[in-house]
Amino acid sequence: MADRDEGRMSYMSAHDVAACLIRGFGPDAYLAVRRQIVRCMEQNLADEAVFWVRVREQVASLTRVVRRKDERLQ
Repeated sequence: MADRDEGRMSYMSAHDVAACLIRGFGPDAYLAVRRQIVRCMEQNLADEAVFWVRVREQVASLTRVVRRKDERLQ
């Protein structure tokens, strides 16, 4: 993901994008990423699709709930 500003490019990592989507979309972040992957595939943007797959993995990782044996959240 690149942001072009006066010829300079700054990049956001998949983790950063995932965190922003989770803050913005909450539980629907995974669906938002899925829409981006489908869009990239429809437009034959393989490199972008790979990036969004990494974002999807980060969203899944960041939203995973880990429970202890006594059912308390960690």
